[in-house]
Amino acid sequence: MDPLLLALDFTAATESSKHTRRARIKGWVLFVTWAESEGVCLLTPDDALGENYLRYLEAEYQTPSSVINRLSQARILYRCWRQLGLTQAEPFRMTQAPPNQPAARRRLFSQEELNSLLQTEDHETRALIALGLCPGLKAGSIIHLSWEQLDLTQRLILVTE
Repeated sequence: MDPLLLALDFTAATESSKHTRRARIKGWVLFVTWAESEGVCLLTPDDALGENYLRYLEAEYQTPSSVINRLSQARILYRCWRQLGLTQAEPFRMTQAPPNQPAARRRLFSQEELNSLLQTEDHETRALIALGLCPGLKAGSIIHLSWEQLDLTQRLILVTE
């Protein structure tokens, strides 16, 4: 059976969500497609595989987070293959991902822009905008908030996803 399909079956029971599985499959297909185009034997790779794939990812993607994610997905694929006994190779063991510094790329709002955003008459929209300004909260988390996740006494928000 195909090693990629074996890894998919192996991880199927441990996936946390369909989104994680979809992202992992996309990353694995990208890696396998790249490796095949480079003539790499995936189950018996040479020591340069990890660094070569990293250079490819850095040339292909603009953000370190994308490179880090794709590199992580390739590492997971090899971990699955080792657990399945298909290979002993660890081609990414010494490969260092670039540092991810999202704050360095993020443009901050000026005080004038913030004031303008918060002048809306609609209280619900104003609350959503204010929550969106909180570090660490993603749009999906904000939209799916429920009253049970808010502790108004302690001024805390419990984000579960």
